[in-house]
Amino acid sequence: MSALNAEVVINHFDDYHTHGQLQILRYKYVDGSHTPTIVKHLADLVRELAHLHAHNYVFGDMRLANCVFVSTQLEDAQPSATANVTTEVAMPSKMGYLIDFDYAGVIQSTRKYPVGFNVNLPDAKRHRKAKERLPICAEHDWFSLASIFDFFQPSDAAAWQVATDHVRNGAHQAALSLLDAMADNELTMIADPFTHSSDGTG
Repeated sequence: MSALNAEVVINHFDDYHTHGQLQILRYKYVDGSHTPTIVKHLADLVRELAHLHAHNYVFGDMRLANCVFVSTQLEDAQPSATANVTTEVAMPSKMGYLIDFDYAGVIQSTRKYPVGFNVNLPDAKRHRKAKERLPICAEHDWFSLASIFDFFQPSDAAAWQVATDHVRNGAHQAALSLLDAMADNELTMIADPFTHSSDGTG
């Protein structure tokens, strides 16, 4: 599967808005999984999402199917251009990545959830205001990411719950201070996200 990186996507969003030129991006194939196994996997998603929001972009479709996790940190590669509109993108040294930026867009713009937007997911919960034809908001991203945390638990359940609550509230720095302290802790799956029956919203 091909993994995207928030920083790279931002650069190309900005280039498109500035110059109006379509960019076709080619990403390194990543042999990964949609299931996190250590705390660092999900901590990296917090960093990815915080980076997007800091640059005024929302993700819009936070769910495990749109995340990829690798067992070892990938080494940086030098990006190279092939033709005028195709860029091969370097992969950063992370273990958790967002993929599928179809719904991503500028915060507080006219970007809205599309008609037919699925709110009944097995692998995440949607925010109660994340519905078709309504604006995509940053708080929706955080809510859904926190719902992914709810499927898993490390040995320190109390700290994990506090970190999860911070994620749900968009307090990413507070969350990361806890998550980084237990980054290598293994995660136990307490509910299967790919067979779990979600009520869709919260």
